[in-house]
Amino acid sequence: MISVNGIEYLKIISMLHSNVISGGVLYLISMNDAIAWRQASNEFDLGIFKVGDKLSKNSIAGRAMKEKRTLIENVPRSLYGIRLKTVAEPIVDDNGNSVGAFSIVLPRLHPVAKAFNDFAPIISEMFAEGALIYVTDLQKI
Repeated sequence: MISVNGIEYLKIISMLHSNVISGGVLYLISMNDAIAWRQASNEFDLGIFKVGDKLSKNSIAGRAMKEKRTLIENVPRSLYGIRLKTVAEPIVDDNGNSVGAFSIVLPRLHPVAKAFNDFAPIISEMFAEGALIYVTDLQKI
């Protein structure tokens, strides 16, 4: 659990790390029932989870606060259009009461899909006649 007294330090560290993490990251601080702060990397910003948005009781942050423990969850593509991994850590006051949560949201990409833009041009250059290379999941190209 994270002490409410350390939130400002957590924000500074998150801002420093946000553009260093490969693939990008989104950091969130929720206080009580709403998002109070967010820091997204330049590479990964979904445009969701805005400051002021209310938390669902079933959200990972809401459950982490209620259960007073760290929660890790994989979010399916069907929810936000991209597979995500989320981590939520409760924030507690000096009496040990849960008053918020610190959340980390990361994209979950297969290593081949993540590297596609790097290796596809190299492979297509190997074929003088040209080549077509694409990535697909179980539902779309």
